[in-house]
Amino acid sequence: MCGIIGFIGRSIKGKTITDSLKKLEYRGYDSWGVSFLSEGKVEFFKEIGEIKNVPKKIEEINSSLAIGHTRWATHGKISKINAHPHISSDKKISLVHNGIVENFSELKKQVSNNNFSSETDSEVVLRLIEENVNLGLDLLHAVSKAVSVLEGSFALLVFSASEPDKLIAVKKESPLLLGVSSKGIFAASDQIPLSSFTNKFVFLEDGDIAVVKKDSFKCFDFSLNPVEREILEVDSDVTSSGKLKYSHFMLKEIMEQPFVLRQVLSQEKKNFDEISLLLKKHPVFFIGNGTSFNACLFGKEFFSRAAGISSQVIDASEFPYVLEFLPENSLIFALSQSGETADVLDSVRKAKKRNFKIVSMVNVFNSSLVRLSDKTIYLNCGEEIGVASTKAFTSQVALLYLLSNSCAEKFDSALEELKTLSLKMQQVIELNKNSIQELSSKIKEVDDVFFIGRSLNYPVALEAALKLKEISYIHAEAFQAGSLKHGPLALVSDGVPVIVVAPMDKVFSDTLNNAIEAKSRGAFIIGVSNEKNDAFDFFIPLPKVKELLFPLISIIPLQLLAFHTAVFLERNPDRPRNLAKSVTVK
Repeated sequence: MCGIIGFIGRSIKGKTITDSLKKLEYRGYDSWGVSFLSEGKVEFFKEIGEIKNVPKKIEEINSSLAIGHTRWATHGKISKINAHPHISSDKKISLVHNGIVENFSELKKQVSNNNFSSETDSEVVLRLIEENVNLGLDLLHAVSKAVSVLEGSFALLVFSASEPDKLIAVKKESPLLLGVSSKGIFAASDQIPLSSFTNKFVFLEDGDIAVVKKDSFKCFDFSLNPVEREILEVDSDVTSSGKLKYSHFMLKEIMEQPFVLRQVLSQEKKNFDEISLLLKKHPVFFIGNGTSFNACLFGKEFFSRAAGISSQVIDASEFPYVLEFLPENSLIFALSQSGETADVLDSVRKAKKRNFKIVSMVNVFNSSLVRLSDKTIYLNCGEEIGVASTKAFTSQVALLYLLSNSCAEKFDSALEELKTLSLKMQQVIELNKNSIQELSSKIKEVDDVFFIGRSLNYPVALEAALKLKEISYIHAEAFQAGSLKHGPLALVSDGVPVIVVAPMDKVFSDTLNNAIEAKSRGAFIIGVSNEKNDAFDFFIPLPKVKELLFPLISIIPLQLLAFHTAVFLERNPDRPRNLAKSVTVK
């Protein structure tokens, strides 16, 4: 959820830290703050909301040791007091935290220095460290003793004016890595803010404490036994050039999907062959959350239709409750754009305790999920900054299609189909980019929107409804078209938009009949199809493609519909309220 940044090295301007923090703002944007060691003192600044109008004093400050934080509130309301960094009573120690300390209430009662200024669980960690320092421990041992009693997930950065030559970094079930550069050594929640400084990264493991100095680092476990962590070189991302000509990251990410698809398809056939063998040997269970869960539904359909492999889909937040009922030789196929989704990681860790095989589909190199997996398929779709996933979703669906065909020994033909599809993706954008804005101007006036579809088109409806509700805040729901008359039809009244995902496939006639049922009760029918029909009051045209590939085409105009509706309503589609890009707490 939250994003953290840190640096130790040659003296830099404060603007370097605040600019880097802006690149993490998609992880949390309720409030933000920075602290610097300057002339032997800790200088800090906090603010509510987006990172903008940074005081010149902060941008111009010179410092060789600094940390920053952008917050997504979990404990305590959104306020300057609850914003990070937290500062010790003597103003010498500064701390930022991502994650949740589950036993903070108990620990709070045990801290003798109970002069708490915030409502956060994070400040409890700071007070524990401060108490240990006051007992005579150096910063490393003070941090080690403090984290030994913490329960939950946390990534921490801590520094002290009394030990200005070091930055302490701690990781347990929340993302944290180091970036080794010519300026010094950075620490961050992910690679994005560091990519302009270095391509050399150290991926910390759970239970690591790193002592970082300006030109070196040492890693320890929580008992301070030394552990080795290597520096890895990671190629830069060709699609990470900011917003370019676009008003928002979400729009950029929607519009670049035709190009991204070809990049996504740069995959090693050998890896797909090896994963295919695993899938044929084990009962398969897909897990994911949100958009990744919807992509899992396509995986189940593709595996069944293309390869005759039966599988089940389980929401990752529910998976631990059914784990005990799964077969002993199960394979868990986990989807997560970030590779840091807390519910997915928790499920995978518990599955590994039963010796289940783990296959993952991830966008972020060497993320926590990757390190827990036996095999991984990378999305290769580039940085996705918009909170509402778009290009990562289509990348997941495309690669699941490719993998299912690999299981049927049709990898090469499926690869060519998908490469050709990129042209159709561009075509659907051109067909709809203007008319979708017209439709959005109507949708912004309503309170409810319903999406319906059958078979493969139902997960499209689910994903489209998710997009609309999360960035426009309009109530949107998806139903299997055939279930309308079993309850949901009661919600339909004059003028209510019903968006019907109905390309000309095997279920077209049945879906159209359901649309007509809704229309007869006053619904405004919006048809998403490659065939215009008199039942449609508004038509979203699709190019003709193979039946199993329609989802990759039909979702794009519906992503645009959600985007433009949010913009019409003057809501920021990149940063929807109450949501964060990487959900690193359960």
